Amino acid sequence: MSNCAHTQMADIHEMNSQMELFSVFQPILDHHFNVMGYEALLRGRIENQVFLPSSILYNQSHSYDIALELKAIALHLANFAAQKSPAVLFINVSPECLLHGFDTMMTHLSYAIAQGSIQAKQIVLEVLEHAVCCEELLCMRLSQLKDAGFRIAQDDFGSADSNQARALRLVPDVIKLDQSLLVAARQGDSSLLEAAASAAKQINAQVLIEGVESHADVMLLKQFKIDFWQGYWFGKPTPLLVVPSQM
Repeated sequence: MSNCAHTQMADIHEMNSQMELFSVFQPILDHHFNVMGYEALLRGRIENQVFLPSSILYNQSHSYDIALELKAIALHLANFAAQKSPAVLFINVSPECLLHGFDTMMTHLSYAIAQGSIQAKQIVLEVLEHAVCCEELLCMRLSQLKDAGFRIAQDDFGSADSNQARALRLVPDVIKLDQSLLVAARQGDSSLLEAAASAAKQINAQVLIEGVESHADVMLLKQFKIDFWQGYWFGKPTPLLVVPSQM
């Protein structure tokens, strides 16, 4: 490794060691436009600069930091439970974490439930769209989670490796449509969004649409029988759970 690369890696390690990690929660609404849950999202802060997950969870070689993801899961559970909400908590989890950090993740989940402020049925684990080397083992892990009372969502359907083939293998409770499908629908091509919503219904999964930014988006999407709604039109991510006023 070159001296330059060593310096970059040292800089990133120092930055991460100084970074304060915190949770923000974005509201998710049901088909009556009532808040039914929140998605937990990771943020990092150094002084007045805020970092998004893409800057936190990947190192200089673009490999995924499973240990940091596990820390984020524990953080989200603690921050959500502290607010004593009966709502549903959506937590992102990578296939890498499910394959290589499963026992630690289960420890975090079990500990949070044992504290009494959150139940397994309140937790939805969103499987990210990353490629995976062993789908069979991934399916086994998700079956274990379902047996323990957790629900499963497939994140960003229509993007990367989050597709119909994966949905048929994982059989998630919720399919979260990638924002690119909404963007295409805004531009007049709703065929991909319609096909994705239809694929979800074929496996009896509920449909969640993200990236809703306007009343026009809501009107456009009503024809697709959306179960859950998420986006800046309803509320931005904040550290405290809030009920949006914009409908």
